[in-house]
Amino acid sequence: MSSGITYATSDFSSTWAWRCPSALQALFSLITIAALPFLPESPRWLVYQDRHDEAFEVIALTHSDGDKSNPISQAQYQEMCDTIAFEKENLQQMGFLQTVKTPSSRKRMLLMFSVEIMTCFTG
Repeated sequence: MSSGITYATSDFSSTWAWRCPSALQALFSLITIAALPFLPESPRWLVYQDRHDEAFEVIALTHSDGDKSNPISQAQYQEMCDTIAFEKENLQQMGFLQTVKTPSSRKRMLLMFSVEIMTCFTG
């Protein structure tokens, strides 16, 4: 879609040849930002913030059309609560030094940076 719009505006003799595609890209970003208040929070974040009722409601909406008695929704919620409780009790927060401390952590960081760089290269 982006290529088509850019190609269609390439014959413009004014600065709108590049402004029009940029404005249309901004339009889709603005639509996304406007929709954000109407989207539910992540259930994992809600459980982490001790907002369990809201988290279970979001899980029920996404997994079983709002049916809170569905065993899949209940299992998903319980697994999420157990995982977050384990993380809070047993794991420490990862600081910057821990991300570069071991060779495997450095490899993960390198992979993360390379994905971002390749994404920028493709436009």
